[in-house]
Amino acid sequence: MAVSVKVGTITVASTDSVGATQTITVGFQPKLILFWLMGSSSATDAVTNQTSRYGFGVFASTTSRYCVGSISTHSAATINGGRALRNDAVIVTPLNTGTVDGLLDVSAVDSTSFTTIVDDVFATTVRVSYMAIGGSDITDVAVGNYAAPTATGNADVTTLGFQPDFLLMFGASSTTAPNTVNSNRGFLSIGAATGASNQAVVQVGEGPEGNATSQSKSYAYDGELWAQMFDTPTTLASRAAFVSFLSNGFRLNWLEAQYAYQIFYVAVKGGLWRVDNLLTQTDTSTTIVETGFGFSPSGTFIASHNTAKSTQDTVQANASISVGAFTSASERVAQGMLQEDALTDTDVTNSIQHSAAYVNISTASAVEGLMDVQSIDSDGFTLIMDDADPSQAFAWYFSVGAIGANLLSLSGGMTPSGAPVKQTSTAKTGG
Repeated sequence: MAVSVKVGTITVASTDSVGATQTITVGFQPKLILFWLMGSSSATDAVTNQTSRYGFGVFASTTSRYCVGSISTHSAATINGGRALRNDAVIVTPLNTGTVDGLLDVSAVDSTSFTTIVDDVFATTVRVSYMAIGGSDITDVAVGNYAAPTATGNADVTTLGFQPDFLLMFGASSTTAPNTVNSNRGFLSIGAATGASNQAVVQVGEGPEGNATSQSKSYAYDGELWAQMFDTPTTLASRAAFVSFLSNGFRLNWLEAQYAYQIFYVAVKGGLWRVDNLLTQTDTSTTIVETGFGFSPSGTFIASHNTAKSTQDTVQANASISVGAFTSASERVAQGMLQEDALTDTDVTNSIQHSAAYVNISTASAVEGLMDVQSIDSDGFTLIMDDADPSQAFAWYFSVGAIGANLLSLSGGMTPSGAPVKQTSTAKTGG
């Protein structure tokens, strides 16, 4: 029994024609692949003050993949963004004119690799990060989309055919079902859960379209799985907390339900999963130790809005986000973006870091925080700041590992037989 994870990046060039393919060797057959980008095109560590094309996508099979994408225009006199939703690609980059300017799909997987294909030529070269997950422990994967309810209270999704162990959700504050593209505003939301006490979400967004002063906001909280901002992103319109897994799906408690936003989800059965959070450090010597997993993680995904945890249901200034992943101290990548708030002209910066799992961008369009991997441990992992953050920032993560003989703990989880796992105490530095 096993879980295998591979983290890396792919360059998709503006010179790649429709039908151009790349085969990425990961050493196992992927059963789930996550993709993300923030607009950088660099094969080396970089930070660039420029228009950002950013988004997130998932792949389970050549007939089951979804993605959202947004654009935020740099140095514009008014807010000028856009967003797109697709059910036939893993990456979409829209223009702010309401058209798609790039589509990347996965055309094949085999026992050791996956192959990407360009379905629509990209207007600009982008660097796409990926996290591929496979192994015999992963028995079921379902990805899909549905419309959020417009009434508060519990609501169930019961179409999966299995009881998941892990749930991830993402969206772009759009009420129009895929495939669609909108010439107004850019948004991105990502959340994950393994239990009611183990969930978190991050969202960034800008709006309203054409506003003379930039309104760029972020939100990150560890008691919810889903959050979407209004078109004017000073408040949240839709929020949900994870309640429980069901025999054929999952249950969410809708805390706010203003609009029927399109929800994209990933549900996985098998393997061992942990969702938790930590704080970055303001020095380069204090280790960030995450323990109590009950397994050694094969891979970890980490997301942050680069500042203190949000007060529930309250957005914060600046649309800042970092999304990264790692499998070891030598295999990690992070991409980040900052859209500054309350400016007369928009100011957008993105960064890619091939030797870090977290990146924080300053308002001076420079890197001001980098978190790297020190070690993968038998019961968790240890991180260290390569560049100290100016203040501690909230970050959440999910880790996945193989089912082993010794289940020390699974915070909020279950054993393979379905019995609750006793939670042991955890020791965290800065967490």
